[in-house]
Amino acid sequence: GSSLCCGGLSRMRAERLSARCCAVRAWPVCVLWDRTVCGGMITVMATRPKMRVFAGSGDQVRHARDFVGRVLDECPVVNDATLLASELATNAINHTASGLGGKFAVTVYRADTWVRVEVNDDGSIKTPHARPDDRAGESGFGLSLVELVARRWGHEGGRLGRVVWFEL
Repeated sequence: GSSLCCGGLSRMRAERLSARCCAVRAWPVCVLWDRTVCGGMITVMATRPKMRVFAGSGDQVRHARDFVGRVLDECPVVNDATLLASELATNAINHTASGLGGKFAVTVYRADTWVRVEVNDDGSIKTPHARPDDRAGESGFGLSLVELVARRWGHEGGRLGRVVWFEL
C-alpha cells in the first residue's frame, strides 16, 4: 500500500487538521496526530479501493461475498466482512430498485487496521434501519447483524441511489 494523507491533501495541510477525520466521499481516510511519536503525523497505510458491479439478482449475492473474500484474503476480519457484505447485498436486491432489474456495486477499502465495505444500490424511498431484536421472524435482521458486528455503519442517499457501508 501507499501512505495516504487525507485523500490527497498536502502533508502540511493534513498536519494542520490534527486529529480530525477527512470526509472525502470516495476515500475516507483519517489522519492521526500522535505527539508520542516524535511529534509527527501517522497516516493510514492503505491499498487502492477495489470495486465490482453486480446484476441485481439473488444469485449475485454469492459473487459479491466471494469478491469481498478475495480482496480481503488473509485479513483477520475477512469472515465478518464477507458475512456483512452478503447482508448488505441481499438488502440491495430485496429492498431497492437494484432488485427490479437494476444493479449494485460493492467497494472494498483496506488499510493496516481498518476495513470499509460499501454497497451502492439503485435507491429506494425506504430508509435502512436495524430491526428491533424483539420482533418475531426468521428474516429482516441483516442490519441488526451489521450493527452488532461492525465497528461503525451508516448510509446516505435516497430514492435515486444509496450507499450503505460498514467498517471493521
